[in-house]
Amino acid sequence: MRQSMAAPRTSSIPAPTHHRQSLAPSRLQRPSSVSIDQDVMGSATRSAGRKSYAPPPSAQRRTSVFQRQSSMGFNVGSSQGGPSGGSGAGPSSFFASSSATNAISQDPRPLRDRSYRDRISTEIMEFLQSNNYEMVMKTNLNPNFARTPTAKDFENIFRFLYHSIDPQYNLTNPKKLDTEIINILKTLRYPFVNNITKSQLAAVGSTNTWPSFLGILHWLMQLVVTTNRISDPAYDSIAEEAGFDPEPDRIQLSFYSETYQAWLNGEDDLSPYEQSMQEAFAIWGEAKVQELEQLEARNNDLRSELAELEESSRPLDELKAHREVLESDIRKFTDWIDKSTGKYNRALSALNIVKSEIDNGKRELAEAERDRDALQAAVDKQGLTPADIDRMNAEQEKLKTALEQVRNRLNEAEIELEKQSSEAQAKLQRIERLITRFNSIGFKVGGLNAQGRTFELRLFPDRQDSQMASTRLCNEDGTGYSPSQIINVDLRHDVKPALVELKKSYTKKIHETEEEAMKVAESVESAEEELAEIQAEVETLRTKKTAVDDEYSEMKENMTTDQNNSNLEIEKLERELQNIRSHMTNGLLTLEQRSQSLKVEYDQLKYKVSEERERLHGAVAQIIENIVNFKVHIGKSLEEFWELTHKEREEACSGEDRDDDEEML
Repeated sequence: MRQSMAAPRTSSIPAPTHHRQSLAPSRLQRPSSVSIDQDVMGSATRSAGRKSYAPPPSAQRRTSVFQRQSSMGFNVGSSQGGPSGGSGAGPSSFFASSSATNAISQDPRPLRDRSYRDRISTEIMEFLQSNNYEMVMKTNLNPNFARTPTAKDFENIFRFLYHSIDPQYNLTNPKKLDTEIINILKTLRYPFVNNITKSQLAAVGSTNTWPSFLGILHWLMQLVVTTNRISDPAYDSIAEEAGFDPEPDRIQLSFYSETYQAWLNGEDDLSPYEQSMQEAFAIWGEAKVQELEQLEARNNDLRSELAELEESSRPLDELKAHREVLESDIRKFTDWIDKSTGKYNRALSALNIVKSEIDNGKRELAEAERDRDALQAAVDKQGLTPADIDRMNAEQEKLKTALEQVRNRLNEAEIELEKQSSEAQAKLQRIERLITRFNSIGFKVGGLNAQGRTFELRLFPDRQDSQMASTRLCNEDGTGYSPSQIINVDLRHDVKPALVELKKSYTKKIHETEEEAMKVAESVESAEEELAEIQAEVETLRTKKTAVDDEYSEMKENMTTDQNNSNLEIEKLERELQNIRSHMTNGLLTLEQRSQSLKVEYDQLKYKVSEERERLHGAVAQIIENIVNFKVHIGKSLEEFWELTHKEREEACSGEDRDDDEEML
């Protein structure tokens, strides 16, 4: 049997050095069959890769696109070894079937629980309805498939769910559906695939087997949902919130996916994909530079606005000082008014008490005078006759009796007199206290010498303990002193008018003070209104500053990268933002350093891309050189083969000629 003279080929797409593992095949070996044509020597025809990712019935097949490298949780590789001299099987797939020793023998899900089966079947029904199951499969969805399932329902739902994972999948042999389903479950690494048998697949609707197959459908549905979430761009916001820019990873992932698909389709020229990746990185770099320029411009605007705010803070300080002076004046005027009002109320109260005492004394004096006059008139009118004497004798007895009664009443009167004397003495002491208080209040308010006259009250004769009882007040049994005899000044005609005039003067002063206070209050209100307007403007500026600070913080957070040095630099920027009033120059220096670091990083990235491009060009040149050597090798082999054939034909021809000559002889 003739051996193929084609040298083994390897992929020319090396994985670039990056913190993420490549999704492109790493030195994958592809099976190739080379045939020699008479017109075009050395042309190689490759067997086209299978489009579907599902496992074919054959044991040897190309691995699924779901295979990734280990650092991503996936592996990319070929499950088929290369030609003679090639490497063995590639890395195992993420969905590669696990060994029997690692398989879980018992399903921990309560699939025998009817409520649990109803819940997961409801979830499956909702997923199928939301993804247009009936339109895609062109069949009606049985609403009771969870309780009265059929093998056809299970087959359609299984095909629909797996088609969501692998759209290129087509069932190769419907008669071997049980084998295909088991192979798919093994490829997807279903944990309980060892518990599934072909006999159970033949009786899907059985009471004993249906819970397990319902669990398979629910697990497959969850796998579809999770796979769809992986490619959801909404998850980029999580990386951005964590301080990482997902755009470079997205560009690389797109490049790896496109080149891997091109490799599966048998394409060798990957330069368009490399050019597209370079353009994407260039656009991303330009966007970052523009963003940095915008941030620098925004920072300059904020600094200028901050300088303006700091310069405009002096009028506010002046207004605050003026406000404090006005508030101090208001407090002083308020205290003075309160004190004046208190003095006036106390003087008015003392005056009312003195007037009341004077009126009571006058009434008591008038009553005593009326009683004296009545008794004097009764004595003057007496005229005595015998009849009057008899009557008087008769009345004498009555008078004796009455005298006894009068004596008794006199005793009572003396007791009452003593009581009234005590009360009068107490009232006198009260009058003395009132006079003392009046003089004290008059001295305080300046009323003792009002209008050039002296209104100081004094009791006379002076009541002192050292004087005799005859010279004291209230020393007579029947009479006392009039107010003019007790006090040196006429309260009604002299003191009261003077107090009224003094009250009018104080009232006038109070009115004037109130008018001045109203003017001061109006000025204070106007100052408060101006201060409120200034405070409103200050609050507006603070709100703007807060919004600007928030916007600056958000922009600053969006500038964070996946490196620890960038995180430390962001923290430094945040601290500088808090202390921007005292460390303004440090902020500019930090942004300049940040700009330089981004430029350095951009230059490094350009250098890496250039270096990777040169390395790929070197690899392509090496491959071309290998192809040329391969063609030269084939040409030499063909020439040697042609010479060998020609030599053998000549030897055969010469041998035949000898045989003919020998026969002829």
